[in-house]
Amino acid sequence: KVLSRWGVNLINFLSVQQKKIIANAINMLKKDGTLVYSTCTLAPEENEGVIAHAVRNFDVVTEEINIKNLKTREGITEWNGNDFGRDMKKCIRIYPQDNDTEGFFVAKLRKI
Repeated sequence: KVLSRWGVNLINFLSVQQKKIIANAINMLKKDGTLVYSTCTLAPEENEGVIAHAVRNFDVVTEEINIKNLKTREGITEWNGNDFGRDMKKCIRIYPQDNDTEGFFVAKLRKI
């Protein structure tokens, strides 16, 4: 049933919802506060796209993430003609084939 609903329209819908959620979270965050944004999807629109939107529209910056004993990869800086910015390299992607897990995305933001 889930796969029958999955597609570009659902990804676009979810990314809009996630941008609203992260905006509310940032607005509640104190200056110098940290926000961790994590998803269990590998869709750039729901990951780097949301973080790039936050960085461009709010007083937040991305910060490095270090996770030991788990293979991670950098976030992507461009997808489908969308430039997310070089700071997305500070985000991490966890791919199923690297750790025998599901796919995950993690970003760390600090309010400035």
